[in-house]
Amino acid sequence: MSKPIKVNAAFRAYNNWGESIRDHSKLILNGVSWNRNLYKKVIGADGRTAAREIAAAGYATDPGYATKIICIDGVVRSVQI
Repeated sequence: MSKPIKVNAAFRAYNNWGESIRDHSKLILNGVSWNRNLYKKVIGADGRTAAREIAAAGYATDPGYATKIICIDGVVRSVQI
């Protein structure tokens, strides 16, 4: 596994959770200004595939991002009634 990458960057601030979700959804649907199709493979994908594709597109600096998301999803599914 690769080493984590340290990034010094400004983060966006939101007034509420809904604003954050809307902005995140826009990012996934519309990509970024330099690549509108950056997250295209995430749209309509199952959860595991989406986690892998969003990580492959460079969404997170943690090389274990997709694995962690998939693990969390598995735990949540296992405790649902």
